[in-house]
Amino acid sequence: MNNNQIRPSLSPEDSAAMLAQLQEKNPQMFARLQAMRPDLTETAYEQLLTSIAASNVGSNGQGKGHGHGHGHSHTHSSTCAHANSQMHFSQPVPEQPEKPDPANMNIVQAVQYNEIERVKQLIESGQSDVNTPDNEGCYLMHWASINNHVELVRYLIAKGAKVDVVGGDLKSTPLHWACRQGCVETFFILVDNGAAIDLPDVNGVQPIHIAAQYGQIKILAYLLGSGVDVDSHDGRGFTPLIYSCIGPSPSYVPLPNSSHVCCTQFLLTFGADINYQEPIRRFTPLHFSINSTNSISFHTLLKNPQINIHLKNSDNLDPSFFARIRQNSDAARVLDERILSSKVNITPKFLQRFVTNEYNRRWLTRFYMFFVLTLIGLSANAYEYNYWIRIIFPIVVIFGCTHLFNYFIFDLYTRDNLAFSYVLSSTILMYVTYWIYLQENKFTIINFIYHFSTVYGLYCVYCCKKLNPGFLNQQTMTIDGNNLTKEKSCIAFARDPRWTLDHFCVTCLIRRPLRSKHCPVDGSCIVKFDHHCNWLNACIGGRNYFYFFRVLIFGTIALFLWMYQALSLIYNDSTQFMIKYLFTQIYDPWFIYMLIITSFNTIWVTLMTTFHFINSICLGITINERLTGFRYSYFRDENTGKFTNPFRKQKFKNFLETFGLFRLMSLFRYTRIDWSQVYDINQINVTKMN
Repeated sequence: MNNNQIRPSLSPEDSAAMLAQLQEKNPQMFARLQAMRPDLTETAYEQLLTSIAASNVGSNGQGKGHGHGHGHSHTHSSTCAHANSQMHFSQPVPEQPEKPDPANMNIVQAVQYNEIERVKQLIESGQSDVNTPDNEGCYLMHWASINNHVELVRYLIAKGAKVDVVGGDLKSTPLHWACRQGCVETFFILVDNGAAIDLPDVNGVQPIHIAAQYGQIKILAYLLGSGVDVDSHDGRGFTPLIYSCIGPSPSYVPLPNSSHVCCTQFLLTFGADINYQEPIRRFTPLHFSINSTNSISFHTLLKNPQINIHLKNSDNLDPSFFARIRQNSDAARVLDERILSSKVNITPKFLQRFVTNEYNRRWLTRFYMFFVLTLIGLSANAYEYNYWIRIIFPIVVIFGCTHLFNYFIFDLYTRDNLAFSYVLSSTILMYVTYWIYLQENKFTIINFIYHFSTVYGLYCVYCCKKLNPGFLNQQTMTIDGNNLTKEKSCIAFARDPRWTLDHFCVTCLIRRPLRSKHCPVDGSCIVKFDHHCNWLNACIGGRNYFYFFRVLIFGTIALFLWMYQALSLIYNDSTQFMIKYLFTQIYDPWFIYMLIITSFNTIWVTLMTTFHFINSICLGITINERLTGFRYSYFRDENTGKFTNPFRKQKFKNFLETFGLFRLMSLFRYTRIDWSQVYDINQINVTKMN
């Protein structure tokens, strides 16, 4: 007999009653039950609500839908009742009843179905009053707001309807209801007519909490831009960041045209307290994101440098252990990697300060790559030792060093530096090898071009990494000649329906110019963003792209000259010796080793140079634009909607701009565009670089 066979069978009402009694008499035990087994509380409450909804539908034909089938609980957010740890007890939607004849509709039905003529008839004839609640305690403004019936909202306000009227089970305002469904037009009509933007409901929930939970980014932008506290507390001490990490219920369906996105990053940029612990169970936002399996919020929180992943809740559970209890294996794995990368458990302790320094890690990673490449070549060149020793020794040493560096140095960020470390190390080794094996006694033009290309290419690498690629900030943002603060930018983004998330960065809180994009590695928006180059560990944008292209051009020239000199040497020697004899008896293994590395570098650098040449000169586009499938609106004809490339017409201009020959551009009367001030494709011909 299994456990399920001996458990007593309880009705939904009895289960919910037992949970309510437990919550009243032993809140701590109830909190632990919520954390350990939220499915129990969720099932009981949902079954109870289902039975209540079914009885209501049977008793009166109206049910609880906002618009007779519109599918919204009349309590603007049943999640705001905080029934469980996830607050996701959405009331089940009853089956959509058949729409009644407008002539027979009462005033509530007419508002729900947006029958404006019927509404006018009932109100103007005196049969209904705009400020009289229905049987459920809700007002006409609530029904019109949550269904985004804009004309009805305007009409009701004109007839004297109160914009801050309180109704429903949660004693909420029409603004609460509009926030839940993302009714942006209705929201601003209410605000413009005096609706309070920080009025709480019976549970202390303000519109900012609802907007954060349901991902209404434009409404949230307006609220924060208007001065609402980013860390506003509801009745239980929950902040908007916690609501964002909880997220909406799985059954939530936003309006088709609403901007429903995760708002966690937006709140963090506005200064939300990432390590805040709510007073009941001491959960942090990270605990809530794990509990709700909100992967977007989870990873967003971990990217923030101020997060403390070691804070424990009232049950003495840190996020890593809590993720295991909640059986969130992905979150547990990521947190374990993060803890290992932090190097806080390194012994001996006196090394912690040295190895946790970012500058030291970066250069030690470069030294590791240089050491590995050099060791392989020197081991192959050690003739006096046995063949197997020359193979086994570097393998053992590299294996040991890798484990040592992985424990002390490598983390989630320094591993991204390995590609650049390889480029830098192999370039130095190739240059030294050229001097030893390929440099002729008489300094020829080929030698001069090789040395110049190598040295100037390294200089361009330095410029790519040190120069500003085109970082955007609040000081560079202007509209109609006026500088914008982050608050003004947020309000402009919220108010202007033409601004979408393609035009606004929720991390930098700025209006993005044309062709710009947020770089997640550098954490900033970049003018004419091209890509983040792992080979150079640098962000490539409109103001350093010509240095990047010069790196490719001069790097390709240097590699081809190196290969030309090496192959010429082999060809000349092959007239006297067999090729096999040359590679086994005459040439050092080091030279052969560097020949292999140089051949590999020549192939991938040449392919990359060719790709960028076609992309930037022939097509005149960025890597970002190409890899995103030309999804941006300026690649579509305004009249036909067909694909068009507005940047490929002037190839000679693209050539001069790609190489950074800006003086020649002015000589040929080409205009250099300041992409930080271009917000529309039609501005290209009128915006010049200062």
